[in-house]
Amino acid sequence: MLLQSFMRLVLLYRVRQGKEEKKRYKERLGYASLRRVGEKVVWLHAASVGETAALVPLINFLKAKSFTLLLTTGTVTAAAFAKNRFGNEIMHQYAPLDIKGVLERFLDHWRVSLSIVCESEVWPQRIMQLAERRIPQIWVNASLSERSYKNWLKRKNFAQFIYLSLIHISEPTRLRRIS
Repeated sequence: MLLQSFMRLVLLYRVRQGKEEKKRYKERLGYASLRRVGEKVVWLHAASVGETAALVPLINFLKAKSFTLLLTTGTVTAAAFAKNRFGNEIMHQYAPLDIKGVLERFLDHWRVSLSIVCESEVWPQRIMQLAERRIPQIWVNASLSERSYKNWLKRKNFAQFIYLSLIHISEPTRLRRIS
C-alpha cells in the first residue's frame, strides 16, 4: 500500500510533465475508466508507439474474428496513436504498474482470457499474476539483451519461475539457458 501511495505521487508528477493524462493516470494504478464488455477479453499490451504500430495487423485480425480487445499502452503518444487508428473499435487503458495490488485490481476488473505482450521489458508481477490465474501469455516481441541476461542469471530461481510461465517465441537461446 505504501508503494502504491508513493507511485500515485510519482504519477501526479508525471502528469505535470505531460507524461500522463490527468483524467486517466489512475488507470496506471489499476483503476479502470471503462466498463468491461464482451464475454472473452483479449488483453494486448504495447509499450509505446512502435510496439502499438507493430500490433495493428494482429489487432485487425482479432477484430475480424469478433474478439473483445483491450489494448494497454505505456505512453501518451501510444494512446493517441491507438485512438486515432482504432477510435472506439477497441478498448484502451494505460498499462497498470507492475505492483501486485495494482495488477490484482486490473485483472479482477478485466477478467482477461489471454494476454499478448509486445514489449521487450520483463515485468515480473504481471507475469506471475497472469500465471497464478492460469491466463495464457504470449510475447510477440520478447527479447533479452546480454545485460538483462546477466542480471537474470543472478536470480536464476526467480527467472526460472518467470520464464517458464511464458510461451517463448523469441530469443530462445538466452531464455532457455535461464529456464
